[in-house]
Order: sequence, then structure tokens, then C-alpha cells
Amino acid sequence: MNATANYEVTLVIPVCSVEECLPSLFTALDDYKRNTALKFCVLFVNDASNDKSGVLIKDYCMRVNNAFYITLMRHVGLIGSLKVGIERTSSPYVAYMDPLMRCAPADLDLLYEKAKDCALVVGERHFEKKSKCRHLLIRLLNFIRRTVTLDRLEDPSYPAMLMHTEIAKKLPWYSGMQAFIPALVMLHGFRVIYVTLKATRKNLIKRRVSWPCEIVKGAVNLAVFIWRWRTAILKITENFKCSEINA
Repeated sequence: MNATANYEVTLVIPVCSVEECLPSLFTALDDYKRNTALKFCVLFVNDASNDKSGVLIKDYCMRVNNAFYITLMRHVGLIGSLKVGIERTSSPYVAYMDPLMRCAPADLDLLYEKAKDCALVVGERHFEKKSKCRHLLIRLLNFIRRTVTLDRLEDPSYPAMLMHTEIAKKLPWYSGMQAFIPALVMLHGFRVIYVTLKATRKNLIKRRVSWPCEIVKGAVNLAVFIWRWRTAILKITENFKCSEINA
């Protein structure tokens, strides 16, 4: 039990060398705190940042009374940081939001409102206009993934989610599983709800993405998911087929 037990929702924000984004993120968090009735706290997980992110986070947490931080000495990645944050959470609900301002802290109200009817709420973005080739590629990869997982996730790199802490702590957090968290929650017999968020782009750091590498990484992650959960997937798929036949 720790200080997060005094709040309804703990917002876990993994941070890794994104000092350019943090001032705007802090301002957005302060504005949200002034305008919401939700009792929430923020838990930053500094994933061995090599810039001033750690210093900025520490200064912010000293300035406000609902923000805490964890500093990791070794880089563990997004899922590793989430796992650490979830393990340190004692509030009834735990949420995730990336620090790149791909969505607004105020979206937490919408996620929390929906959480009463399910185990996990996933906040997705409206897709931006991309090149035709890239758009088709994304649709193809999503089709393959959804065929296996049977979920309705449209945005595999979704920027926000909220779930019951007790359920989050039962999930097997492993590298590359972000796109499969909704499917894993479903495999455990719980309901998932998807909501569309208003994306904000003003503070987003543009990072170069190697699409061949991303395709290979996505294929490997899908293969790992299928192998680890093949028995449960086959069972759910069979039940799905039977329900379709009986309908």
C-alpha cells in the first residue's frame, strides 16, 4: 500500500528522453486537475532517460501534491515501464497515457466513465491522412491481427487506456504486447470497450519509423502472442464459430 491508495485512478506515464514534451504535458495535467472532479494521481516512470526528463519530473512532483515518480536505472521499454507502474499502484483503477500528447489528460474522464461497464477501456485516435500505400498496409496488418485476436482494436499504438488495477496485475506483461492487451483481457473472460479520443498534435515529437522493421516486429509479436496463448485462442475461436452457426 502506498500514496496512490488515496486516489480513485492512478495515471501511469512512462517517460524516456522526451524533455521537449514535458512542459506542455505538465500544463495539461494542471489544467485537467483544476477542471475535473475525478480524484486521480500521476505516476511517472522514468525509463532511464538520457536527457533532463528525470530532473523535470522530479521538480514537477515536488510542486504538486498528486504526482509521484519512479526512476529506473536500466532501460526496460514501454511495457516494462508500465509493469513497474502497475505493480506500484494501489488505487482501484490504473490508467496509461503516453507523454507525447497524442491525446489530452482530460480524456481520462471519458475512460473512467466507461470503466464501470467493463474491465478495460481503450482510447483510440482518429487516423490521420497518410499515404495510400501506408494506409493500406496498416489496414492489412490490422486485419491479420484482428483475425487472430477477435478484438475490435483499430489503433494498435493507442495512446491511452484504463482498467481495474486488480485485473491489470494479473496480466502477463511482456515486451511487444501493447497491441494485444485488449485480446489478453478478453482471453481472461473480461469485457473491453473502445472509445475514440480527440488527438492533440501540438507537442508531438516526430520520430522516424522504419516500416520494414515495424512490419517484422509486428509479425514477431503476433507470432509470440499466438504461441503463448494458442490453446485459449483456439477455444475462443471455436466458440465464436459455434455461436455464428447457431445464430
